[in-house]
Amino acid sequence: MLKIIENGTAAVIGQDDYCIDEKDTGLDLLTFSLPRGHPFFGRIREETEIDEEQPYVVKQVTSDEQNMDVTCELDVDDWKADILEHVILHDNTMHQMIEFCLPSGWTYQDETTGNNGVDELLNDGGTRLEILTATKDIWNITFRFDAKNKVLHIIDPTAGNPCGAYLTRELNLRSVNYTGSTDKFCTRLYCYGKGGMTFEDANGGKAYIENHTYSNKIISARYSNADANTSEKLLKAGQKELAKLCCPQASYECDVIDLSKALDVENGNKYDFMKFELFSIVTLLDVDHHTRINHRIAEYKRYPNFPQKNSVTLSTVPAQIQDDIHKAQSNADEAQITAGDAKSTADATQVETTKLADEMENKVSKGNFSTLLRQSTTDILMAFNSTMGNSGIDFSSAGIDFSANGSAIGNLSTNYDGTNGYIDLAANGLRSILSLSSDKASIRLYGTTFDDFNIQLDGSTRVAGNLMVSTPRGNNPDGLIMAGEIQTSTINYSNLIVSGNPGQSGTVNVAHPFDSSKTRQLHFAGGAYIGTTDI
Repeated sequence: MLKIIENGTAAVIGQDDYCIDEKDTGLDLLTFSLPRGHPFFGRIREETEIDEEQPYVVKQVTSDEQNMDVTCELDVDDWKADILEHVILHDNTMHQMIEFCLPSGWTYQDETTGNNGVDELLNDGGTRLEILTATKDIWNITFRFDAKNKVLHIIDPTAGNPCGAYLTRELNLRSVNYTGSTDKFCTRLYCYGKGGMTFEDANGGKAYIENHTYSNKIISARYSNADANTSEKLLKAGQKELAKLCCPQASYECDVIDLSKALDVENGNKYDFMKFELFSIVTLLDVDHHTRINHRIAEYKRYPNFPQKNSVTLSTVPAQIQDDIHKAQSNADEAQITAGDAKSTADATQVETTKLADEMENKVSKGNFSTLLRQSTTDILMAFNSTMGNSGIDFSSAGIDFSANGSAIGNLSTNYDGTNGYIDLAANGLRSILSLSSDKASIRLYGTTFDDFNIQLDGSTRVAGNLMVSTPRGNNPDGLIMAGEIQTSTINYSNLIVSGNPGQSGTVNVAHPFDSSKTRQLHFAGGAYIGTTDI
């Protein structure tokens, strides 16, 4: 649920179609659009605070004649509040470096499995966020920010095994865009540290290192790291760098239906085996190229209310997974085995695929009701209100609110006194509490008290169906209903019909319209009005 924070007060924006772009840097983005005419169209500006489970800050607003597009970034302003000058940390552990960067009030959780050694950090200075970012390459880590609870999560982005989820066109993969490049590809790396230092004494007399995971070709490149002041540190840094360069830089951008979220609405955790998140290793079944390769999710664009619109960006998992790439592309026999395995997996899941596809069609695509069912009562009310638009009808926990020209005019709600149930009407002002109409009749209630009350029944085909009764208004009384008699100041005698047997006569006494000391007597014969006498 999107909320705008103004002067410390939160207000629901009323837009459920928004995207959270989870980045491997930890600096997630929140994007949404509002149509012109939306109540918050002109109130959202740069640096406005937005809340959606985590706090965000508006960084960019663009608008045209129809829509306003808003881009927000996770609120990590605590990490930008001051500058740390000339950071020099010698022989520090990873935890010591992180603790040095932490803003006041923040804590951290180490979710890695190693990094117990010591290293150093030399930096000219910057914000705490910039210094923290500098530690990523030193320790091969990344971060997730829980800005709401002020907790920094330390993540090893290369750790873990395939999570069991797989992506295939027959099941949950709508489209795939592949990007591969060998612009920086090399298998041999010559490394130079501070002052041109090399590492022969720590590398068996060789000034270079090699990695032939992907190819047996010898392709050389240079690498410089002025922060490495010992041969051991230079060797370690060079090995990390070569691991990135020794195979093509490959990535896939995939539009993926997140089945675990889109279908588990009515099936519990039946599809938990297809669950994935940022940094998860998923298996991509590429039937076109007859390969099955594990990839890590490097970016995850998710729509909390519409998971069928989710998309992920995959990057090839380094090290052990690169061996699989090499086998798939360089060894024909192994590639054929992989192809057969991929095809077998696809065939084995075909029945389940058809079933899931039917469920997606029936439960997700048609009106997004599966999404609605997963929402809280408050979210459902917001969804209805958003759908109603400017109709003047809003649903709330108290009932149904009515408005006109932007002003509240009344409320419809239910009540129970322990014995009977009631439909209660409340109105602002003196008119238009309720109007129910059809071709044959209408019921209109005017006013807010029984002293100012009007009932009108209209019949479209029979004059006898017309009945109008009005109560006194100020000093100009129109009439009054009382038991046993009718009093009125205005009457159309020619249209007054009194039923009776043929030849039957009678009189009706009514208040005199001009002289309160007299009574006006209406004479009827045979059921018809024949004259008037004042007595």
